[in-house]
Amino acid sequence: MNDFSKYIGIPFEPCGCAYNGINCWNLIRLIYKEALNIALPSYDDEYIDAHKYDLIAEATELHSSEWIKIFPGTEQPFDVVLIAIRGLPVHIGMIVKFGWMLHIHVKINSCLERYNTPLWHRRIRGFYRYAK
Repeated sequence: MNDFSKYIGIPFEPCGCAYNGINCWNLIRLIYKEALNIALPSYDDEYIDAHKYDLIAEATELHSSEWIKIFPGTEQPFDVVLIAIRGLPVHIGMIVKFGWMLHIHVKINSCLERYNTPLWHRRIRGFYRYAK
């Protein structure tokens, strides 16, 4: 398993993009850049607040073609899990090993958490692998 430990404990910041504060999408971007040398787009100009779920859902839909949807059960490290919050697909986590994601959310520093628990499982909208 890859070492994701340096990404645990980063504080949540709605528009953050660094170790001193970050949001869920920028956490994915940071890991892709540092671990895989892949520069994912920021989409910062498409929404100005990580709490504007309608704008984030629109951006998610607009850019979904950059990712390949994969069947549940085939996810592997560096795939992402798309999660609905308040019914909208606006949260994302990084698969670190089967059954576990690294994610960050409002009032939750970045952490490892099982995604097959009742809290998350019913909210999963899909698993994706970067296509480009």
